[in-house]
Amino acid sequence: MIVAATDFNFSYLSNSTEIGLLAEGGLILVAAGIAADRLRRRIGRRDGQPNEEPGPGAGAPAPSLPG
Repeated sequence: MIVAATDFNFSYLSNSTEIGLLAEGGLILVAAGIAADRLRRRIGRRDGQPNEEPGPGAGAPAPSLPG
């Protein structure tokens, strides 16, 4: 898929090698970040517990405002 993106990028979008590689590298990093986030969420759900721990005072009732 990366080879196909490189070919498409240089064939149709960019005449400059540096700009094409920069754009493609950015897209690869974004795709890797999204994949890592989805994998982290999937692994977190496997044990039946939410992935994030509640912060301090998460179970305490909200204070009421005077007036």
